[in-house]
Amino acid sequence: IFAELDTDQSGFLTLAELQAALAKAGGAVSLEQSEAVFRAMDTNSDGEISLEEFTKGLSDAMEGEEAAMSESPALAAFRELDTDGSGFIDLQELRVALDAAARARPSEEVVEAIFREIDANGDGVISFEEFARVYAK
Repeated sequence: IFAELDTDQSGFLTLAELQAALAKAGGAVSLEQSEAVFRAMDTNSDGEISLEEFTKGLSDAMEGEEAAMSESPALAAFRELDTDGSGFIDLQELRVALDAAARARPSEEVVEAIFREIDANGDGVISFEEFARVYAK
């Protein structure tokens, strides 16, 4: 695979070669996404990806996918509630989830009380750690 991606046969992948490969494999990939992947794989920061760096990067990516596929039920539930993908559950996201789960719509006071109970540090958002503490009960 590496040899096919190394179109100039230099023995290293450039950002342009990696970007072309990502676009071919997954469709539209932004420059920012390509650069993020490149930086992650270019572990010695020399501006090119060696075969060793490429192999390690693919191995790490595959391990990450396996871990994601076997994520905990708490993490899966958290991600479902975190509809904006911010990494936190805000009051509106909790309100929507409680509205969907309850037979009768809970009052605003009840929703806010539940939110305050879960938001242990009082920062106005529910982190995964705060959610997992309650989820485990």
